[in-house]
Amino acid sequence: MNMENKALLSETQLLKDTLDLLWNRTLDQRKVCEQLRQENEYLEDYIDNMMSSSNVLEK
Repeated sequence: MNMENKALLSETQLLKDTLDLLWNRTLDQRKVCEQLRQENEYLEDYIDNMMSSSNVLEK
């Protein structure tokens, strides 16, 4: 294997590793976003319930 092929192989491996890292970060961020979405839904329901029980909008 000549030097050019070794350099190309090394660069290919580096690009693959970088792509794997980015993909894993993307999956982690999707999980975080989904968790935050669920928390927002919970808080919206909580606030709605609090407002309706205290009749804030009717005052």
